[in-house]
Amino acid sequence: MGKILVVDDEESIQRLFLQRFRQEVKEGSLEFFFALDGEEALAQLSEKPDVDCVISDINMPKMDGITLLEKIKELYPLTRTIMISAYGDLPNIRSAMNRGAFDFLTKPIDFSDLKLTLKKTLAEVQKLRHSIRLSAENQVLRRYVNPALYQTFDPEAERNAQKVEATVGFIDICGFTRLSEFIEPEVMRSLVNLYFDIIAQETLKYGGAIDKYIGDAAMVIFEGTDQLARAVMMALNVCERLIPYQSQEMSPSQPYPAVSVGLNKGIMISGDFGSQTIKRFDFTVIGDPVNVAARVETLAGPGEIFLPAAWSKELSSKFRLEHQGAFKVYNKKVPLEVIKVISVL
Repeated sequence: MGKILVVDDEESIQRLFLQRFRQEVKEGSLEFFFALDGEEALAQLSEKPDVDCVISDINMPKMDGITLLEKIKELYPLTRTIMISAYGDLPNIRSAMNRGAFDFLTKPIDFSDLKLTLKKTLAEVQKLRHSIRLSAENQVLRRYVNPALYQTFDPEAERNAQKVEATVGFIDICGFTRLSEFIEPEVMRSLVNLYFDIIAQETLKYGGAIDKYIGDAAMVIFEGTDQLARAVMMALNVCERLIPYQSQEMSPSQPYPAVSVGLNKGIMISGDFGSQTIKRFDFTVIGDPVNVAARVETLAGPGEIFLPAAWSKELSSKFRLEHQGAFKVYNKKVPLEVIKVISVL
């Protein structure tokens, strides 16, 4: 259900909206709330922080729509705002868009246009909430995400399993087991945190999410347009940023290690997986593409990025690739053709 807050000092607006959206309200696909000015709108948002979209007039008493827009951006970063203005009021429209309005409409309102705009807006909010849900339990990632994004997320809520097309990656610190045998624990902790910070920064930069940290490895997920190419860019940047460290010693005669990366794309299952007995669940993805990505990572050497050759065509116009041959992969009857990403073209 989409939750919409309409802010306008004309009291007839409430009746008009409920009339034009009566079918959606009856079906339960949309729920409307109303406020007469910006101050009343903020009061309602404080009680209903999970509102998806605010539709606001610009010229109102007490608090105008532009000021309200700025407050919403600051306090409720997941909520999207559609501004309404008189026809030809270009300065206010430009001001609203510059301050982060998602879209704008002119009066008199074309409700056919508004319905299309709302559909687009709610889809955007749903996508944002899904991305946050994938990473909300990861404490390291929270250092790089606005904490206000977590205010409307309920970690105890049950989330249904669903099929998603995604790109998954495993980034592993090379030689970690051997290093842990003779490197001091505090040095190892600093090493892992440094590498995980770099991985988190690059993953966020390219629109991905940290799924989890597994020992000395990070599992990342990318969804949406150009997801595979964005995941490759993340991996290239991580490897490049670690190169300067590898010429330094983390302890006497022991340079910093490189990482190896395995990527794969496909249809996988996302949902809560864990134990009801101990009340421990992870929101993650599982499936054959995930397993293949993990297997491919084990084939990659220090500083290498491997993925199945099936994705050569999709990547060849953007990256220089090198065929590595066919490898026997655990639990696969047919050897897997593998490619290595060398650089951006």
